[in-house]
Amino acid sequence: MSDILNKDESNQNEKTRNRAQYLLKEKNFQPEEIGILLVNAAASLNTDIRHQMIINQEGDHAASPTVFVYTLPNVVAGEICIRHKIQGENTFFIEKEFDADKLEEYARIVMKKGNLKACITGWCNLLMEEYKADFKLIEVQH
Repeated sequence: MSDILNKDESNQNEKTRNRAQYLLKEKNFQPEEIGILLVNAAASLNTDIRHQMIINQEGDHAASPTVFVYTLPNVVAGEICIRHKIQGENTFFIEKEFDADKLEEYARIVMKKGNLKACITGWCNLLMEEYKADFKLIEVQH
């Protein structure tokens, strides 16, 4: 049990990666021409709780590297970057609430400074049974 990622967490990560795939469908950006900026409120709290439960129930020796790696909130962004070969800006913010306008404004600054043609922005939050993801692809306006 302690060596596998919680099924709900795994399913939510897959849903998040699929949202990025949908946005990039039929797009042809070079890896360094696209970035990703994500935000959530819970950071990795859902996995942190699971990781601590394993330690509490089975002791330190049972702590799973597979679960532990998901105690880093930016892992989901990293997985999206790997899957879609994104090599531009990759940043994960923790905020109380999602401010799409603020994130888009920041994305446009990053795109200009980093010579990016596109940037995936969005909110992906998982805590207990509540999951929400809202992604957008922002492209350079000509």
